[in-house]
Amino acid sequence: MTESIDEARETVRTIYQAFNSADPATIEATVRDNFAPEVVVREPESLPWGGVYEGRDLVMKMMAGLTDPTSPIDAKNLVVDQLFASTEGDTIHIVADASFPWHGATNSIPMRALEWFSLRNGKVVEVQVFLWDAAAIAALAIDGS
Repeated sequence: MTESIDEARETVRTIYQAFNSADPATIEATVRDNFAPEVVVREPESLPWGGVYEGRDLVMKMMAGLTDPTSPIDAKNLVVDQLFASTEGDTIHIVADASFPWHGATNSIPMRALEWFSLRNGKVVEVQVFLWDAAAIAALAIDGS
């Protein structure tokens, strides 16, 4: 392992700061600098954009989409409440406990997520996203979003 847990935490913080910028170019540069070419991101299948994203270019495009005004995720107001870290062989796992507003067509709700980052040699190789309240998201869909 060539990086420390503190360096891995800082990498994840940098990624969230890029999201907060709501600037596609900043997000793309951050993904390019901090994600491995073979990265895999798993989003919950129940989301409109849910599924598996393989490869840095596809992940970069998906993450830059957070800046779209129609995105239900308010990236500017995404907050990392806690970071948990562990190691397993040559992999460092960082679990980010995040909160953010989720926008429906007529209102917003507070949302929470756990995002599990796996890093090797200073690069993110996998992210798994777990949303707290899928029922609340489904309820927003009823209001026309």
